[in-house]
Amino acid sequence: MRSIIFLTLLVVIGGCTSIPKQLKQEDAQNIKKLAIVTFLADNNLKVIDQTRIRQKTYGGFMFGAIGALLEAAVLETEAQLAKRHSLGWGNPTDVKRELADYPIKKVFDDNFIKIFSNNYKNCEILCPQYLDSIETSEYPMLKSSSGKKIRDYSTLDKKLNVDTVLEIDFMYGLAVYEFERSSAIISGTVSVINIRENKLLMRDLILSDKYYKDGHTVNEFKADGAQLYKKAFLEAVDAFGRLVATDFGVATTSNLESDIGSVQSLKNKSYWNSGN
Repeated sequence: MRSIIFLTLLVVIGGCTSIPKQLKQEDAQNIKKLAIVTFLADNNLKVIDQTRIRQKTYGGFMFGAIGALLEAAVLETEAQLAKRHSLGWGNPTDVKRELADYPIKKVFDDNFIKIFSNNYKNCEILCPQYLDSIETSEYPMLKSSSGKKIRDYSTLDKKLNVDTVLEIDFMYGLAVYEFERSSAIISGTVSVINIRENKLLMRDLILSDKYYKDGHTVNEFKADGAQLYKKAFLEAVDAFGRLVATDFGVATTSNLESDIGSVQSLKNKSYWNSGN
């Protein structure tokens, strides 16, 4: 009986500390001054595996440990082959080299704030560029009221009267697919933190390719100083910004209809039949 009660308490406690992936309406309404803080997790172009091949199974586990190992090896080979095909057999390092002097974080910040602020107008917003221009201390890690680790933004409250922070930890790169050419992508963990209550209001992993894919090879992306990748990166920021606005309860579906259509057309067009 005691064991049952203990397990029940664990379930209840676990449910209470779960963090929503979208901002609750009442939390959004309570925001008076929002600071947007961005972190470029790693200033290197990443290859993000969207093939989902490793999630498949051929039933190798039915043949014991050896069968499972053999299946894992087969799936890994398939994933690597799909990745190379998606990239057009090119080396992503070539794109990275062309982006050596491209200010990724500045371009992200400048364009994200335009997209987000155009869609979300419920409160005063302090942009990352402004926060970078003033003297602020480092943001040490601490535990939120839910037990999750968050950064301490209390200095923003003291200096600027900010009550809430929209925090974005992002990386950029090329997404690879099983039957599609690669795409510029932004992957970011988005957190909304109530500074005064030390509370994590939401946390979500957002991938820009939910709304935007372009479909090109490495050689196409790297040409002319990576001009095509730079253009695709801006489109990815646009999609990412509107996805974040959606997490804030802003309806942006009507603006995304053309993007959704283009994504669907890419899904229906296999590059295996493109002749490349």
